[in-house]
Amino acid sequence: MGLFYYHHHLPVWMCLHIQTAKHTIGRLRPHFLEICQPEWSKIDCKNHQYDYIDPIQCTSTNKRDMKEARMSFPSGHTSFSAFTMVFYVVYLEKCHMNRIPIRVLRLVQVVCLTAAFYISLSRFTDNMHHWEDVMFGFMLGTTVAIVIVSIFHPYDCGVVT
Repeated sequence: MGLFYYHHHLPVWMCLHIQTAKHTIGRLRPHFLEICQPEWSKIDCKNHQYDYIDPIQCTSTNKRDMKEARMSFPSGHTSFSAFTMVFYVVYLEKCHMNRIPIRVLRLVQVVCLTAAFYISLSRFTDNMHHWEDVMFGFMLGTTVAIVIVSIFHPYDCGVVT
């Protein structure tokens, strides 16, 4: 019961909080200006070079892309990949240490963590997130995964019958 409850409800909780943070914080993505296509002729940078320009007059008519370009923090892809891979790594360590040969276990764990790392890195290199968005998403996913696995009961691993 414990594994089912936490395995299915905490990730949903994490995703809801990530989406709430994206909508409330609304940090601009690195490629925002490319999507926005502001009217540069209406922006006076010579006399107001240190002023914050708000609202930005965008010429883009694609409302979906404009909304998406304002939701950078935190990285949802990174948090979900970190959650799934760290969960799997720690779960294997806790529940299958004596069932799987150690070299195979370590290889699977390294592959999982490498996949999570490269997914996270791709969000930054694809210009979809700032490095802080990716780092916070990775920390959030890792924390939730460790919390879930740390509250496992031995019955959840299928070890005790």
